[in-house]
Amino acid sequence: MDSKELKDMDIAKLQKLLAEKRGELQQQRFDVATMKLTKVHTVAQTRKQIAQILTEITKRNTSLNNQA
Repeated sequence: MDSKELKDMDIAKLQKLLAEKRGELQQQRFDVATMKLTKVHTVAQTRKQIAQILTEITKRNTSLNNQA
C-alpha cells in the first residue's frame, strides 16, 4: 500500500486499516516467537505500514485543527 492509496481513504477507513495491521503485527510477532514465520522481514514491513497510516491520520488531524 502506497501513500497515494492512503491519501484517498477517509479517516474511518484508515483507523480500521490501522487496527487490522496492528492485529497482523501481533500475530506475526507470535509466529516469529514460535518459529512459524519464515519471512521475518514481513514484521518490519508491517511496522512501516503502521507508521505510514499513523502519519496520514496525524496529518489530517492537524490540518483539521488548523482550519478551525
